[in-house]
Amino acid sequence: MIGCSVIVCVHNRPAALATCLSSLVSQLSQSRELVVVDDGSTEDVRQVVTSLRNRHTTLAITFLRHREQRGVSAARNTGIAATRGDIIAFLDSDCRAAPDWLDNLVHGLRRIRASAASGMVVDKDPDNAGELAHQGAGRIGVGWGQNRHLVGCNMAFDGAILRQYGFDPELEYGGDEDELAWRLRRDGHLIAFVRNAIVYHHHATTAMGYLATGWRLGRGTTLYLVKRRHFIGRDLWPTFLALATAPIAVTAHRLILIPLGFLGLQVVALMMNELIYKRKPFLSAITVLPLVTAHSFVKAASVLTTLVRTCCTRSALTSDGR
Repeated sequence: MIGCSVIVCVHNRPAALATCLSSLVSQLSQSRELVVVDDGSTEDVRQVVTSLRNRHTTLAITFLRHREQRGVSAARNTGIAATRGDIIAFLDSDCRAAPDWLDNLVHGLRRIRASAASGMVVDKDPDNAGELAHQGAGRIGVGWGQNRHLVGCNMAFDGAILRQYGFDPELEYGGDEDELAWRLRRDGHLIAFVRNAIVYHHHATTAMGYLATGWRLGRGTTLYLVKRRHFIGRDLWPTFLALATAPIAVTAHRLILIPLGFLGLQVVALMMNELIYKRKPFLSAITVLPLVTAHSFVKAASVLTTLVRTCCTRSALTSDGR
């Protein structure tokens, strides 16, 4: 009888995966299994799992591989299909689990009788501007206004419910856990926050990598919001209002203050997000504000591009009579 299954999805970074699994293996037992899903890696991550199996022959460890990269949601669904546990937990391959992470997460889920739960994410000290800008992005449970209920690198579910719902494979990156949380909450399921279920996250990136993440997030979150019949997330409303009001500045130069005011509001909102939700000290928040602002503009461009493509695709399907 398997009480809990842990799924770790990975794309490359075998060294990080080895650290992740080393932190997890002591929390496994005969009633717990580990499922590792390789989403089309070009580096040898299989050897990491093979080595772990050889050292821990009594543990149930499954390795699955996509021949091509299909995205995090598809990888999670592949892992879900292979599990046998009553509870299914997820840990990202660039995370290290605290020694009591799994016990606390499972206990919190059962104690509250929730359908899903997420825990606390603690970021590694950053090594560069990109990592400092990203720091705190996985933090939830810091206030009612955050409106975020699941974080992908630290979450668990009632197995039967998760097998029924699954992740939307169209969302390859960004918006994936938000979309699932929306469906669960829409149907009356409780999602808990377990503060003492802690993972330590090292999101290795650079300033350019952080901007590239903004583009990927823009696409994923837009597809999710369109599914909800929303089109633009509240985090980008000031930017789009600035774009919408920019043409009026042509009629009178003084009216340029209107789009500039919206842009200023966007910058203020980003600063407040760094301070309140990401919990950065003021000096760190002001230091990364230019990079965070650029990330926001890249994300807005991605949102606009994705909306245009989505509308064009739907128009083409309509004209074909589908």
